[in-house]
This record gives sequence, C-alpha cells and structure tokens, in this order.
Amino acid sequence: PEDYGYGWWVSDPAEEEIGFVQAAGAGGQLIKVLPDLDMVIVTTGGGSETDQIDPYVIAAIGDLGQSLPADPAGEAALQAAIDEIVRPPAATAVAAMPDTASQISGKTYALEENALGLEWFQLLFDQPDEALLQFQVAGEADPRQLAVGLDGVYRSAPEGARPGLARGGWEDETTFVMEYDTLPGYEHFTFRMDFSGDRVAFELAERVWGTRAALEGAVQEP
Repeated sequence: PEDYGYGWWVSDPAEEEIGFVQAAGAGGQLIKVLPDLDMVIVTTGGGSETDQIDPYVIAAIGDLGQSLPADPAGEAALQAAIDEIVRPPAATAVAAMPDTASQISGKTYALEENALGLEWFQLLFDQPDEALLQFQVAGEADPRQLAVGLDGVYRSAPEGARPGLARGGWEDETTFVMEYDTLPGYEHFTFRMDFSGDRVAFELAERVWGTRAALEGAVQEP
C-alpha cells in the first residue's frame, strides 16, 4: 500500500498506525524514518530480510516512551566514522603498463553466447591514469561506457552514459582486473580479463547477488 518515488517508500496513513518514509534495498539494507517516534533506523547487511532481524532491532530500541540518554562518546565515534567514510581514497602511483595494454587497446572482443547477455567489450588505454571500457548487454540500446581509474580511485562514467563507478589495474602481464559498481550501489562486479593472442578469458563475479560466470571471447574482425 505504500507510495513510491525517487527511491523512497511513503506509508499510507489508512494502512499504518505509525507513519514512515523508508528506502529499502536488497538483503537487509534499510533506512526507515519514523517522524512520530523521532526515530531513524538504519540497517546494513546481506543475505537476510528485515523480518529476520526485527526482534534484535526492537530489543535495541527499548522503551518507546522514553528517550535514549545522551551519549557524547557514541556521537563522537559516529562522527569520526562519517568523516572517514566520506574521505576519498588517495591516488596511488600507476604501474608501468605491460605491452599487452597497447596490443589490445581499441580492439573489440566478441564473447560467446551467455545467460548474462554480455555480447562484446572493448578496452581503450590512451591516458596514463585512466582507461575506458565499453561493453554491450543484450536488449540495451547503447553500449555501457565506464571510465576506469588506474590509480586506485574510482571514476564516474562519462557524461551522458549510464551511471557507474570503476577502477582497475594490471594484475600481471596479461591479466586486467577491474571493479564496477552500477550505482547507486545496487550491484558490484569484479571483471577479470586474461588476454592471450587474439583470445580472452573473461570472468565475472558479483558481490551482492553472488552471480558468477566464466566466458571465452575473441577479437572481432572489422
């Protein structure tokens, strides 16, 4: 019965005794605002649902008629954690690129048919600290484009492209590994690409849902 918009659910006064506004994500991610109780409940997790942790949350709330006592030490710890979370990571030195980077740069690799609908990808190494990845998903009108930070710092997708964050680097002379977050944090992928001549072994692992795939591909002739 809730209304929905801009990522938030709004309770229906006719259905809920205590009104709320909430953002609900997969596997136990929840931000619930209860104005009548002057309360905000935030949970993070994975592999669980809200009803499984409700007894623990309710027990932690205690007496709904009694405000919690002041907790300066807890507030200071919370603020320190917030300050740390929002601090961007420091860039690291970019290692010298292997010869493989120039050999594969700009080439399109067609992937074997797969249940994920990944059709092809292309990596472009034309900047010292940033690469560009393009890949096509079946059913999507345009290929996805990702700027890939090579200095340990996530890059935002190019302007006009589907939102996403990515960073990566060369694990060895032939293997490029990158992390890709679809934003707003709904899925987080690791792509591992091992190049050998005109062929590539492409491995994918997704952290939230546990999806995994190992694919083969080859350079697509113009």
